[in-house]
Amino acid sequence: MKRTRHRRVLVTLWAAVTLALFASPVGALDVHLLADHQDWEVELHVTRQGLVCAATTVNRADEAFVIRISPDSAVELLILFDNSHGYREFTVDVVVTGGSIWQGALFQVATHGGRIGSGYLRDAMPFLEDLQKGTQVALAFPNGSETFGDFSLRGSRAAIDDLVMCYLHIADRRS
Repeated sequence: MKRTRHRRVLVTLWAAVTLALFASPVGALDVHLLADHQDWEVELHVTRQGLVCAATTVNRADEAFVIRISPDSAVELLILFDNSHGYREFTVDVVVTGGSIWQGALFQVATHGGRIGSGYLRDAMPFLEDLQKGTQVALAFPNGSETFGDFSLRGSRAAIDDLVMCYLHIADRRS
């Protein structure tokens, strides 16, 4: 229970920072928890630009792995991590244990303490399906020199299903 409460505070904080930086330059923010599936939460973010659906997991190092689908159908992967190296832009492989290695994901690092990496996904649906089948996901630099961000995929099947349903509901309301 204590871990869940701590995780919920981190996810809410993460959502506020994410929206302030990426979705809403004017800072308007409202977050609704839609579902909680083991290590994942699904949220609806209300911004002045529209509604954004997000699925989030937080690891033991308080790093967050977030999948967002915005009103324009863009699937974005956000990572909150310890950026002690001061990266501004980097390319990583997303390694799904029990699944595939998704090579060459380019991330831009935001200015908020240089801790938020943001990248848009190519082949989003196969990637999301792979996450649903895996047990863990981690990020690795292509040269194999360093890995970071090891995240649980427990509950990801239900969370990603809810994420897609959230997006379809938003898309249906827009048409």
